[in-house]
Amino acid sequence: MKKWLKRLGYALGAFVVVVSGLVVLISYNQARRFVAPFRSPTYFSPSDYGLDYETVTLTAEDGLKLAAWYVPSRNRAAIIVQHGIFMSRAYMLGPAAMLAAHGFGVMLVDQRSRGMSEGDTFSFGKYEVRDIEAAYRYLVGRSDVDSQRIGA
Repeated sequence: MKKWLKRLGYALGAFVVVVSGLVVLISYNQARRFVAPFRSPTYFSPSDYGLDYETVTLTAEDGLKLAAWYVPSRNRAAIIVQHGIFMSRAYMLGPAAMLAAHGFGVMLVDQRSRGMSEGDTFSFGKYEVRDIEAAYRYLVGRSDVDSQRIGA
């Protein structure tokens, strides 16, 4: 009886170690999936929505190069449009076309580690704010935009 309980204890201990290892491995893989680069091909551009635009490369404060499109303003106001976590600037072309139809300049930026921008991790906003700042700095320097009329 004592020998049987000892074997059962070893088996239970081994089971707990294996299950714990699997939980750690699965958790790590899921977390890595959220912060790893998401590179989706860009099949569409603003021209597919009938918009004139410029292809722009922005430089974030930390030196990363960010891919962007800018649709020039017709009312001296501009909006910085950002995409979601598993997306790229191409996913925001519908809202951008609506804003441009009302005269707004529209800046579409691939966030770091997304789309065509540089970067190897996503920080859920901690560093992505630098991407918005780079877009803002670009818009402030444009003659078609009033620096007091920039939104995001």
